[in-house]
Amino acid sequence: MTITVEVPPVAGVPQAQGDLSFWPWDEQVSSRRRAADIAAAQPVTGPVVLVTGSGGHDHTLMSAGMSLHTTDLRWHRYPGDSQTLGVLVVGQGLEAVVRHAEHGDNRIGPGVYAVRRQREQADEIRMVQD
Repeated sequence: MTITVEVPPVAGVPQAQGDLSFWPWDEQVSSRRRAADIAAAQPVTGPVVLVTGSGGHDHTLMSAGMSLHTTDLRWHRYPGDSQTLGVLVVGQGLEAVVRHAEHGDNRIGPGVYAVRRQREQADEIRMVQD
C-alpha cells in the first residue's frame, strides 16, 4: 500500500534535503550580486538535476503542477564545483519541487534562494554524500 502525502510549499525559510540546502536570499544581502544572478537565471522547462547522488540518486528540480512554459521558475547554476550550486528563482503564485528517491519532496514557495551543498567534518571537511 502506497500512501501519498501532499506537502505544502514553504517560502522564506531555509530548507534541507539530504545533501542540499535552500537559503532565502533577502533583497538587502549582496543586492548587486543577487540582481545579476536573477538576470542570469534561465527558465526551468523540464526536470533539472541539481546534484547527482551516489548510485544515481539525483536531486531533481521541477515545476509543481504548472505549465512548463512559464518563465517564473528559473535556475542559474554557478560554474565549477563549489559549495554554492546556484540560485533558484520562484515567481509569485508558483512553487518548485525538489525530488529525491530517498527523501520526501521539498516544495519551495515564491522567493529567491541560494542552493548549497551541505558539508560535514570527518577526517577532512567534505561535501555530504547522499
